[in-house]
Amino acid sequence: MPEQRLIGWGAVLVVVATAAILLFFWNVPKSPVPVPGGAPPETPLGSRATSAPATFSPTVPRGAALTEAVSEAPAAPGAAERFKIVDLAVTERGYNPATLTVRMGDITQVRFSALDGEYDLFVPYAGLYQSVRRGETKYITFQATTVGTFKFFCRDHCPSGGRIEGLLVVLPKQ
Repeated sequence: MPEQRLIGWGAVLVVVATAAILLFFWNVPKSPVPVPGGAPPETPLGSRATSAPATFSPTVPRGAALTEAVSEAPAAPGAAERFKIVDLAVTERGYNPATLTVRMGDITQVRFSALDGEYDLFVPYAGLYQSVRRGETKYITFQATTVGTFKFFCRDHCPSGGRIEGLLVVLPKQ
């Protein structure tokens, strides 16, 4: 009997500890992004969207061409969508390329590399964020579901407090 009570109290302790951890992370404040425009009505690039204000335009630049992929294949057997890998490097001069252009529905993996310092990539409209240090390469994978132009920038780790910006252009399906 005493062993059963000990097991019962142990289970209660695990449940309470789990609930406390979940409440803590649920209530951690998100860092605000002061950009005019209000929160987007839907998640345009993936399921990680936050309530951050939009840096989005529904228009696509005339003549926009897809960014050359390092690798490309069907996203799944028989699927029209493609899985593409593209490179994005960053230095104190900016992102290279400064504009990434993808097609709506395609799954894109960005190989994000820092060449000369510590940087990050933030797409506020979609809640995508990744930081890298000199010589590192990290991966950001998303599926674009809204046509338009999205601003991305270096938010936290920019040299000399500078602002490095780029554009993600999502073209309509063919």
